Amino acid sequence: MNTENTLPAGGGRRPEATNRRHLPLGVREYLWQDARLRQQLETTVNRTFRTWGYNTVILPMFEFGDMLTTRTHAATHDRLYRFLDMEGRTLILRPDMTAAVARLVGTRLAGMEGPFRFCYAGSVFRHEETSGLEYQQEFRQAGIELVGSADAMADAEIMACMAAGLNACDLSDFRIVVGHADYYGGLLDALDPQPPDARQLRWAMHRKSEHALARFVESCRPSLRQRATLENLLTLQGSDVVGLLERAAGSCLNRRMESALLNLRELTEQLDAYGILERVTLDLAEYRNLEYYTGTTFEFLLPDSAAVAGSGGRYDELIGRFGRSRPAVGGILHLDRLVRAVHANQAPQALSPKPPLCLVGQTKSGVALESIGKLRQQGLDIVVHTDPLSESGMLGMGRSLGARVVADWCDQTQSFHVLACTLPECVGPMDLSRFGQLLASLQRTELSVPEPSNAITAGDDV
Repeated sequence: MNTENTLPAGGGRRPEATNRRHLPLGVREYLWQDARLRQQLETTVNRTFRTWGYNTVILPMFEFGDMLTTRTHAATHDRLYRFLDMEGRTLILRPDMTAAVARLVGTRLAGMEGPFRFCYAGSVFRHEETSGLEYQQEFRQAGIELVGSADAMADAEIMACMAAGLNACDLSDFRIVVGHADYYGGLLDALDPQPPDARQLRWAMHRKSEHALARFVESCRPSLRQRATLENLLTLQGSDVVGLLERAAGSCLNRRMESALLNLRELTEQLDAYGILERVTLDLAEYRNLEYYTGTTFEFLLPDSAAVAGSGGRYDELIGRFGRSRPAVGGILHLDRLVRAVHANQAPQALSPKPPLCLVGQTKSGVALESIGKLRQQGLDIVVHTDPLSESGMLGMGRSLGARVVADWCDQTQSFHVLACTLPECVGPMDLSRFGQLLASLQRTELSVPEPSNAITAGDDV
């Protein structure tokens, strides 16, 4: 249950605290409006992806254990969930969606020409400590993959589409941190450090630590030009993307680094055309898995959030593991983190179920149930109480649920009798047609949900 930003009605201990001993560490339950919120965010994001031409793909929850290699998934290989099938073969719960899409394209779509655009939503599983703040093992993601285009326009489209998804969720105050695997990879080519030194350099770049970089320089003893490039690298981050790329051009040590900057210039032009360049922060010291990413990398950051809201990049060599090599780029949004971001923008709310539009007393009438079924098909929320209650009991139940209408079915007149309503003038007997019109009218006007204490007003019998 996600209760970090909501409290149970009436205060008291948080449900998460009392439930911790009943749930494995690193998983989360969602209840009532939190569950609706995450579902709405997922629907909104995927609807946005589809408007950009991305087709939904549904992927299996587990794969063969050898689908991922220690080379391409070094960061997660030791944190996977493994188990055996009935034939003794090792299987894994999927740790990410992109590898599954790569397998799909490399095998089932091997004979088809691209480009392919896919979108998906689902959970991935791995042991992970997020920014030292929480331990998480299940992650709900919505993502997109564009397979078959090596142009910087494809990278820009992925970022712009994900930005549109965040905007659609009213999370428009984001930054996009952009790097390039080949710029850092080209630096490693030029320095050719020993593995311990390479790890030290990665640490220095990740922490943006001048002290750690100085220790690397002392250990590796680069040339004067290489040392100048290293010292300049820590300063190549900021929102002046065009200016930073011009500065970086003077620090290139080989063609690989030059090619990375050329690609970033092309990307910058496209991001500007999409109107999101002002959201971009360039970070050429950003290190991502060089065995996985082959070009542009990016992360979406939301304000006041210690966790990354979304990420992605180019992975031109991954699909070739499963079939014909194809260029590809993609990205994912972390739906659990979007839920927290939405909560951070709202006042704390009591955790409660969604009030129904209408509460109907217990009835065994086929005519009544058929009529209610037709109204539900129109999108009207109607709860039929399953136990017998007196009129006063029904009114109390209606107040408790926050229903806008409380009604009983009258077998004698074959009609509904409205016991209480947010529109007091509507209290009384109604035929099927008028009852349906009342509910539809209340639904259309989108009346604010009243508090349980004054949700309905009872009237005199008519």
